[in-house]
Amino acid sequence: MVGGNKYEIIINCNSKGVFSANVPIELSMNVAGLQTKMENPKLDELESVIYKALANYNNSFIKTRLVIGVVFGAKGDICKNDDGLIHEKFLGKSPFVINGFYCSLDGSVMNFFYKILLEEDINGSKKYFSTNRKIKYSESSLSLVPKYKIIDDFVAENMPISDVGKYNVILPYKEEILESLKGIENQLRKAAFFLTELLGNEKVELLLSNNVKMIE
Repeated sequence: MVGGNKYEIIINCNSKGVFSANVPIELSMNVAGLQTKMENPKLDELESVIYKALANYNNSFIKTRLVIGVVFGAKGDICKNDDGLIHEKFLGKSPFVINGFYCSLDGSVMNFFYKILLEEDINGSKKYFSTNRKIKYSESSLSLVPKYKIIDDFVAENMPISDVGKYNVILPYKEEILESLKGIENQLRKAAFFLTELLGNEKVELLLSNNVKMIE
C-alpha cells in the first residue's frame, strides 16, 4: 500500500537464476529507489531494496500545496527597446528568450501560458503534478486518489511532470495572482484577435495606411 493505493510488483526468475521485478511505472516515478525494471541474482537483496524504498516513502513527511507554473518566452525584434537595442532581460542566455538566445532572423514570437500544479515536497525533494478540476472525476475515481493529492477543487494527476524546467517561475496559488495572469492572457488574446481581424480584412492596406490602432 503506497499513498492509499495498492500496487502489484511481480518478481520473476530467468534461466540464469537472476531475479527481476516489474515495478508499475507510476510507482517508479513517485518512489525514490524504484525503477520499472529491477534485477538482482539474490531474491532477498532485491526484496530488501524494494521494501526499504517503499518504507522510506510511506514514512516520509509529505507536504503538498497548489502552485502556478508560468511559462513566458519571446524572440526576435519584439525583444528590442524603442531605441532598437535588445532589452536587458533578453540578453545572454536569458530564460525568457525562446531557444535560449536572441536571433534577429527569427521574426517576432511570444509564448505565454500558465497552469495550476500540485507541488509535492517529500523531505525536501520536490515534484510537480498537473491538476484537473475535481468536477471531472466520478466519486469512484476520487476514492482511488491519495487524499494528499486532492486540494480544494483540484486533483493531481498520477504521474509527475517530467519537463517542469519549462516553467520560468513557480508561484504560490493565490486568487489575486491567478486573476492577474488571466488579465495578461486576455490582453494577449485581444491582440491576437485584433491582428486576425485586421490582416484578414479585404481593406487591410487602407486600414494600415491610416495608422489603425488596437482599441483598448
